Amino acid sequence: MILPRHLRLPRALLLWWSLWLLASWIMAFGWRWGMQPSIAMYMTASKRMMLSVMLGITIVWPLYRLVLRPAHTPRLLPLLDWAAIFATLQVLLWPMRVPTQWSALDVLLIDLTIFAWGLLYAALIAIGTAGAGRRHRGLMMLLCVLIAGAAPLAAATSSTFDTIGQSRWLHWSPVTSLWLHISRTSVQIEPQAWQRAATIAGAALLAWLGLMLWPIKAHPRRGRSGSSARATPGRAAY
Repeated sequence: MILPRHLRLPRALLLWWSLWLLASWIMAFGWRWGMQPSIAMYMTASKRMMLSVMLGITIVWPLYRLVLRPAHTPRLLPLLDWAAIFATLQVLLWPMRVPTQWSALDVLLIDLTIFAWGLLYAALIAIGTAGAGRRHRGLMMLLCVLIAGAAPLAAATSSTFDTIGQSRWLHWSPVTSLWLHISRTSVQIEPQAWQRAATIAGAALLAWLGLMLWPIKAHPRRGRSGSSARATPGRAAY
């Protein structure tokens, strides 16, 4: 599919994301010049790193698009955002296999989990930016925060636990799911982990399918003379 001409690579977003990854790396690994690095230290730092990455994807990215940007953005722009964010993340994620001694399947599951949650959030951002009012965007931002925090809140009162003694609700939050995956003690990856990632990916695909079938009205645009001109259907369709 050829993207419309008005869709451009989000350079400002990529700059923000690169700085966020750099700051996350510094906060996670720090400047421990006098300490001998170990696998345990790298594992702890990697959990902090993934926590910061998911906070950037689930809170800061929606905030950037829903609150700090105009409402009349193309429908496919969040999808282009996510492609750029996810591709940039690979430069950091796969080299972490060496110090953490993750297997290729471990990194693949982390990748799939991040991809699925990010694709779902891209759909939420697209729905939010499709609305003309600030209240509509505010409600979608609130929904993004609730999805990230609902499972940890439910875990506080939950009585069901997994094999490592953690609440099963924590597996359904984009913020805590990777933390639990990295913290597991078994070498083998449980099949439920792949099923959860596939479920989130399926929900994201259904959300995008509904979004593509949802008619979005073209909003009037003002020309230089101050008179309003109706946007072309081709621009509004994306």
